[in-house]
Amino acid sequence: MGLSGEVLNEEFAGQLRNSYKYSPWSKRLSQVMFNADADPVLALIRAVERAIKSRPCGAV
Repeated sequence: MGLSGEVLNEEFAGQLRNSYKYSPWSKRLSQVMFNADADPVLALIRAVERAIKSRPCGAV
């Protein structure tokens, strides 16, 4: 099909803070937060929890 998504990165003071992946139709598919003080597994769990809460009831 030739469709591709886009990855956008946010930097602060020269350090990568957030990375977002978008679908070809501009829907955010993922977000990765980078924080030297945070546990990356816990950050992933929280991101999944937020994604689940933001879905309409019955959405797959």
